[in-house]
Amino acid sequence: MEEGKLTLTVRASLLAYLLKALRIEAHTVHADPKAQQIVVENFDKIKNRVFV
Repeated sequence: MEEGKLTLTVRASLLAYLLKALRIEAHTVHADPKAQQIVVENFDKIKNRVFV
């Protein structure tokens, strides 16, 4: 972790499993930062692969 950010690299086929393990769901991606302290910076890039 550097400067408060952790970068994870994962294969597209395993992305859904990673997000599930981190408890990140489509309706919580834009949740209040106080409640959801994990932020997906490249959401626009991955949303078509997972949240269909």
